[in-house]
Amino acid sequence: MDYILSYCFIKSGRVLRSFNMDLPLMPASNMKIVTAILAMRYIKDFKTFFKNENGNLVISGAPSTRMTREKFLELAGKSGKIKRIVFSDAYIDYNFYNNDWTYGNSEYCFQPKILPYIYNEGCDEPHLGRPLMNPLLEMSYDLGVTYTISPVHGESFILYRDNIKSLLGHMLYVSCNLAAEHISKYISYILTGTQGTWEKSCRIYSEFLNEKFPGRRFHVSDGSGLSRKNLISTYILASLINRDLADLMPAPGHGTLRNRLLNLHDIKITAKTGSLDGVSSLSGYIYDHDVSFSIIVNNAFDVYSERIVDETLLEILNKINII
Repeated sequence: MDYILSYCFIKSGRVLRSFNMDLPLMPASNMKIVTAILAMRYIKDFKTFFKNENGNLVISGAPSTRMTREKFLELAGKSGKIKRIVFSDAYIDYNFYNNDWTYGNSEYCFQPKILPYIYNEGCDEPHLGRPLMNPLLEMSYDLGVTYTISPVHGESFILYRDNIKSLLGHMLYVSCNLAAEHISKYISYILTGTQGTWEKSCRIYSEFLNEKFPGRRFHVSDGSGLSRKNLISTYILASLINRDLADLMPAPGHGTLRNRLLNLHDIKITAKTGSLDGVSSLSGYIYDHDVSFSIIVNNAFDVYSERIVDETLLEILNKINII
């Protein structure tokens, strides 16, 4: 079967080069670009609260995606003697698996279950193929206590905070699916004032894209790109990228580009990669020329899809006299 190619290169709102630019394709992790744009618009930071209530360590608030085990134990120790952990008033729901995900793509997500509270999310030292962890159990094991999920009211006095730009930088640099889904659900909490869910977030994403790109086709199933039901065009992705977002994406030789685009050392470029079986995507920004771009390949099961994407990028950059 022949692969499907789409690309779009934009400068100052004008399309420079394109091919199939309005064709909705599976973007894989380039879906995180939409997540990042919405997060920069609506979220300032993530706050996780701790308090000791009669020996119960009450944890509430937003997901603590980047909290380390050491930081968790430090905060727990500050709260006093603990008999039990109570997970309370979470800003996102406890549904940890998206029904639109495909088991065959589980290799692309080595991280713990998508739950409201977590630490040691796995990006720094990933162990591919390990069973998905239950973060709630691990937190209780580390303290040698049991846990429960229950609403508890009252003011918390210990705080863990994640700045949104720092978290987005991590998400885009290593393509962190866990952070993307936490952010995605948190967006729907911020905008609805109710517990964040995939259903609410997908509706918010769709409303945003419909307003910004009326008449363009797309489908949103999650915030990370793990779902093969996500569909979006290279025109939309290239149009969304701006300099603020580009500053958070890796340059060649770094992050998910550590072994790619190494021959582009003469230009300043950052980009977000994406990969699923038969899918490769690359969307980014070229600073000195104010050019944003997006390239997606689908159905590339018999060819090396990353090579097609990289060769397409070099070919177009040559045609528009950037290299």
